Amino acid sequence: MTFFKSKHKGRRLGLYLALFVLGLLAAQMIWVDACLRQCQDKPSADAVVVFSGDDGRIRAGVRLARESGAKYLLVSREQKKLVEGIVREEGGLPGVMLFIDDSFATSTDGNARYAAPLLKDLSVQDAALVTSWFHMPRSLFLLKLYLGTSSIRVYPYAYGVIPDQPWESPLLQVECFKFWGSILRVALHAVGVDDWPRVDSGLKSFKKP
Repeated sequence: MTFFKSKHKGRRLGLYLALFVLGLLAAQMIWVDACLRQCQDKPSADAVVVFSGDDGRIRAGVRLARESGAKYLLVSREQKKLVEGIVREEGGLPGVMLFIDDSFATSTDGNARYAAPLLKDLSVQDAALVTSWFHMPRSLFLLKLYLGTSSIRVYPYAYGVIPDQPWESPLLQVECFKFWGSILRVALHAVGVDDWPRVDSGLKSFKKP
């Protein structure tokens, strides 16, 4: 009799676990859809944040910073000279402070952990996040997560054309899988494991005349 009770409890636990996982996946799908809908408009912001990986994202960020009258441009990307060169090619950013991180840029989680405290230190009220459309849901989630209870508003601005059927794109499907890896990084950060990726980088900045 005890055996059958244990077996019944095991099945019930398995059912609860399956429902929990399905709930998480449903919540993720709702978040992704809502995020992609927000990407359609060009925002105005005090700061433009670029989670790079593609030179086109940086160029889009530079143009948005210039058009929106932003005071700051934050770029998470290795190769500082490359970023500065792209800014010059795009006509420069007079009066805009450019911050470049060249060691945090090893993961999306690292990008968010670099940008969030800097946005707070700069007393930014509105920030525009620039990255590829398929990368946006994970990037926006992480940046807002690390901003915590801050009143900073973050608006997504996607680089690239969002397809009519985004869920059919392998790029988005892979990003949804990577999302859970980012959650693992967040969990490690919460228990003090901050060297995956390293977080002891000093930021670099320069101001274009």
